[in-house]
Amino acid sequence: MNLSHIQTNRQLAHALGYDNTSALTYLSFNTAQHYRKYRIPKRKPGEFRDIYDPDASLRKVQYRLLVNVWDKFEILPVCYAFEPGKSIPQMVHKHVGKDIVLSFDIKNFFPSIKAGTLVELLTKEGMGYLPAKTVAELCTYKFFVPQGALTSPKISNIIASTTFGPQVQDYCTTKGLELTIYADDLTISSQGVPNILEVKSTVAEILDSHGFRVNTKKTKVMSKKDRQWVCGVVVNQKPNLLLKERKILRAIVHNVSKNGVEAEASKTSKTPEEFVRYVRGRLNWFKQLNPEQGGVLWAQWGQLTHGNNNGINQEDNSSAHEVPAVTT
Repeated sequence: MNLSHIQTNRQLAHALGYDNTSALTYLSFNTAQHYRKYRIPKRKPGEFRDIYDPDASLRKVQYRLLVNVWDKFEILPVCYAFEPGKSIPQMVHKHVGKDIVLSFDIKNFFPSIKAGTLVELLTKEGMGYLPAKTVAELCTYKFFVPQGALTSPKISNIIASTTFGPQVQDYCTTKGLELTIYADDLTISSQGVPNILEVKSTVAEILDSHGFRVNTKKTKVMSKKDRQWVCGVVVNQKPNLLLKERKILRAIVHNVSKNGVEAEASKTSKTPEEFVRYVRGRLNWFKQLNPEQGGVLWAQWGQLTHGNNNGINQEDNSSAHEVPAVTT
């Protein structure tokens, strides 16, 4: 890949399809003002993740940067986050039926990726310093890569592919281990029991040498007798949703079959249309992971919500038992 044709901000603007630099320079000088920050709960109670949602003008520019700049970088095959032609179901299949599954979390991964690192990546590929600085400013929030920006998943894959990723991959290949990387999650699995202390220390040393840290509180070593899971997917015998989520989805479908969509949606904060879309999304995810069980519920849901008012069943019966929302 060669970005040497972009030496000025004007050339950058033209590469992105703009007639002049005004939109880019204005946004790059005021990037933080174009994000809406909010928090979402993590799986662990009391913990939250900060999300930075770009507005329409910044999102448009980030999309053009993604297509015309960041997508040009080569990504390691073991990186899966939001890569075309790759998916979580494909990724987790690599860890199914293994004797040991190890999960590593990179501490503060996205905030650890600074604007200066992006400038170095771009200038190394031939881009001039000034346009590289502009691109870095358009893809960061107060000088770090934020979760929520359109370009952040790709940038995280590029960072993994150009820093710690190749070394961890070489180590795993040498030891006969399976490796996948999904943003800040590294998963290593093995047929047979490896030297676990060696694996943990080697991964930590490699990450440390590139300025990253393992969140040791989140490191998991899962044997066959444990529930082995990768990115929220159980992988002991085949990919599957957690049992709790499967039960919740079955209960939702059952209650809707008895009481109708509106009655069940009224127990949540969602409109009937939002409720249908939300459950459909969760069932589609279940079907992708477990076509046999998920496919049955998917078909039932399709029959229940087919037809009236864009798939909304108008029956109502307030006697249904409340079903808790599915959480991710």
